[in-house]
Amino acid sequence: MNNNLPQIISSHQAYKISSSNEYILVDTRNNKSIYNSGSPKGSFRCEYDKDLKVFLSKITEFNTENKKMVFFFDNFEHDTNQMDPFDSLVSFFPDKSQNYYRVADGVEGNDNGNGWIANGYPMEFLEIDLSN
Repeated sequence: MNNNLPQIISSHQAYKISSSNEYILVDTRNNKSIYNSGSPKGSFRCEYDKDLKVFLSKITEFNTENKKMVFFFDNFEHDTNQMDPFDSLVSFFPDKSQNYYRVADGVEGNDNGNGWIANGYPMEFLEIDLSN
């Protein structure tokens, strides 16, 4: 496929590569976000964990073939003192980060674009228990 993708990609680029066997879509958003909007069709669910070693362990479990990973994160508020989740992942695991991509406009859209949903890309809706 396209080995020249930047690490930050658009939902258009993510959709174009979503059917490739070289990539895995990973929806890291929380249960409430996924309950409200669904998840990109064919993506793996792996809620983001601030403990990056735990998060890396989780994503490694379903990426046994070391495919390139395309992440959908919750829209991140840059005015907080937290480090951006994708920046954290890339900085803590530089040896693996060349195979990580972030969808800039995400699932629901933001200042970077319309997002997966507004562009009409396929979604799937999962039963999610919000009682916790």
